[in-house]
Amino acid sequence: MEGTTIKTIFVVGLVISLALTFSACSVNNGPSGASEDASISGLAAEAVGGALNFSLSSGTFTMSEMRSQQSLFSWLNLFSGIAHASTSTCPTISDSSSSGPNTCSSASNVATLDYSDCSFGNSSATWNGFTQLSFSGATALACGTFPSPTNDTLLRQAVASAGGAAGTLTRTSSSGTVLTVDDTIHGIDGNYQGDTFNGSAPSNFSFTPFNSGGGKEVVFNASGQQTSVTIAEHLSGSLDGNALFDHTIAGTVNVSESGSGSSTVWTATAGTVSSGTCSNGVTGYDNVMKMLGQTCFENVTYNATCCQPISGTIVTTFTNTSNSPSTAIACMSGQTETLTITGCGKATYTSCTGATTSVNLDQCF
Repeated sequence: MEGTTIKTIFVVGLVISLALTFSACSVNNGPSGASEDASISGLAAEAVGGALNFSLSSGTFTMSEMRSQQSLFSWLNLFSGIAHASTSTCPTISDSSSSGPNTCSSASNVATLDYSDCSFGNSSATWNGFTQLSFSGATALACGTFPSPTNDTLLRQAVASAGGAAGTLTRTSSSGTVLTVDDTIHGIDGNYQGDTFNGSAPSNFSFTPFNSGGGKEVVFNASGQQTSVTIAEHLSGSLDGNALFDHTIAGTVNVSESGSGSSTVWTATAGTVSSGTCSNGVTGYDNVMKMLGQTCFENVTYNATCCQPISGTIVTTFTNTSNSPSTAIACMSGQTETLTITGCGKATYTSCTGATTSVNLDQCF
């Protein structure tokens, strides 16, 4: 009992200490090797990758989970005894309609995927919650058949229940990191700045809610190719109940698609980088540090076999807003963080202090 108590105190203390350190420049730095990225840059990249792959019948949405034996959370797992495993497979739109958990159900061109402690493919990450799919146009949508949209927009959202309003869902990695995707208006507009994304400053981004909330919108052209991804979500992470990050991501990324099926490739761009500074990119609110980030995608490439980007550069420039504290971290004001993608789920992270770290982009959602 005494040994268990000492171990628990050690783990809790370590997690709290590390969580405080993480918030400084938004990356979870491990003691050695690659660490688990939690930056605004990385989460924006992973959200876009998840949207692209989920919208392709041959895509590998959450089919693989990048892991490093030397990552912080794998190392911490040895002490905390965290274990997450699932014997259930998460449903996809191609599954036949039925009732109960881990199934797809549809009616009137709206489909709901019910996740109950399930996993995708060979990934050990587990999902809980509901995802609702619909189109803004006339594309047919029913469980059992993957849709073939043209000149239409796919709307994907976490919902509270089948047929319900916007809600939340969670993804728990094998290391115990819990990502909460909050698509409610309360969650999205609850950013520290109180930005309702109506086109006014400081973000200047305009978003029209659907089904009383946000989520992801993927636009398809007349040829059925994806041309843009719009995101409006509140994303937070925790480990053992201790907060790791809290970001609000809202903006549009333009996409150029080539190839087909499993050979599909996308090049994503957003914003403009001039002299190392991003402007007019995707908005990212760091709700812990209370700083506004503008995230630019520079020739960021994705493919159908990886949910994360495989090449390119992502630059986020931070600025103060009217609700930023006077004690905001000096290195973040007017400074940048950069993700240089080195392969599927791999990147070099350069923080606002100029320090570099090898990181894993472990999420896909």
